[in-house]
Amino acid sequence: MRRTLDMTQSLPPEEFAKIQYPSPNTDGTLRAYPRLLKNDWLFFIDAGDGSTSDKWILRAIHTNTRSEKIIAKGNGQIFGFSVDGDTIAISFSNNENLNCTEEYILETISFSTGYTNEVARSCGAPGYHWSHIALSGEHLLAIQYPLNGQAVGTYIFDLRSYQSELLSKALHQPHPVNCDYGLAVSGPWIACNVTDTATNLYNLTTNQILSFTELSESEMSHPGVGIQDHYLYWTGHAKGKIYCLDQGKMFTIVTPKTAEFLREMVVYGTKVAWLMLKPSGYVLGWTDIPQN
Repeated sequence: MRRTLDMTQSLPPEEFAKIQYPSPNTDGTLRAYPRLLKNDWLFFIDAGDGSTSDKWILRAIHTNTRSEKIIAKGNGQIFGFSVDGDTIAISFSNNENLNCTEEYILETISFSTGYTNEVARSCGAPGYHWSHIALSGEHLLAIQYPLNGQAVGTYIFDLRSYQSELLSKALHQPHPVNCDYGLAVSGPWIACNVTDTATNLYNLTTNQILSFTELSESEMSHPGVGIQDHYLYWTGHAKGKIYCLDQGKMFTIVTPKTAEFLREMVVYGTKVAWLMLKPSGYVLGWTDIPQN
């Protein structure tokens, strides 16, 4: 669904896209993985709940023309994707290789041409898969999850050379930098949720490090962080604040009252929207981002 943010129009929410693949599962449900809005295109994974199959499709729908593109599809697991400019990074598994029970693949796709480049590939145990995909320019970040239960590692890939190294090494940090709780990148800025309540912001160019403490709610089970244009913000039990990277200032967007919980926040252009749970139910709100 979608609705207009023009307060002069009293238009109700309208259906924007049908979740259509695969056909309804045994319990009748379908689902769409987290949505990503980039350059007037809405990207999302269209998938079932796994009760009948692991099929998925990465779709893109233009918010104005309603034109649609199928970016990729598969029969295995989908671990995440990210979009920047004409490039899409995606992590998934498949069982199409007869010499491998299940392959784990990280690749980039050109939105305009459909051309793909393989970044990394692993075949079954004791291999690994990639998750928490974050893409900006020539930098691709992802967390490596070994299938044998060893410690995870956060890596940064240079898409010009397809070379990779541990993020801690790229940031000249003496200790591992693992971003299990959330990962985002924009230009030289890398945001990393190092715990369920703490976020570090690193600058690859200047080696500057900023730290933020989030709300430590007992219900905070799905923390996350995002960077859109020049703004750092929190998703999944958000903190109600936005940090402007250009100005170095924190803005309070919304403050939950007693018995209210801010579930999610998202930034696009000069607007910020949020989903709040109140005693009366869920409430969707939005406002313009302060400019000074």
